[in-house]
Amino acid sequence: MQIQNMTIEHYLRLLKTREPAPGGGAVCGLSASQGVALLLMVLDLSIGKKTYMEWEEENLIAQEKLSEIFEKLLLKAEEDRSVFLELSKAYSLPNITDEDREKKENVLSDCSIDAASVPMSVLILINDAVRVGKTLIGKTSKLAISDIGVAAQELISAARSAWLNIKINAAYIREANIAQKFLVDGMQLVKSIENVANEMYVDVEGRI
Repeated sequence: MQIQNMTIEHYLRLLKTREPAPGGGAVCGLSASQGVALLLMVLDLSIGKKTYMEWEEENLIAQEKLSEIFEKLLLKAEEDRSVFLELSKAYSLPNITDEDREKKENVLSDCSIDAASVPMSVLILINDAVRVGKTLIGKTSKLAISDIGVAAQELISAARSAWLNIKINAAYIREANIAQKFLVDGMQLVKSIENVANEMYVDVEGRI
């Protein structure tokens, strides 16, 4: 069963076992999905309301952008599980002869590129989401403004989690230039996300 189709209880009970997946990568994808879902909830409470009609068109555009991001993020937990299962198989390859070791390192490197690519794509989506989320402050339901702050924190957590997954997989990528690009690009995205999301949180807190 794909992760997005599991009940919450089923997912959590599976998460706490020794099964190779779901793990941190799946948690990262679902955390990001929850953050974006909260932003969409705020929009749903605001669109069509007379009080916020001044920003109706802007909010509708934000809703469309965030809905697209949400649908993509929702699939990332399962995508992460799929690539990690392949990585787990690579760890169990024979490691006896020099030829075995060379083959294993090459397979591990290829699988690690795939495993780092998923959290990198999550970071890109989060980066887009926080920029849209920031525009909602002051233009959406005042009763739900705290949820924008919660979303900001959820997205920061997901971004930092994605970074850890990138970093641990980059260590097994044999091509130094590819590994370095993952690390540089990943760190830049995390810092960018943190800056925007922290501004969101501070702004929200100041309005409550």
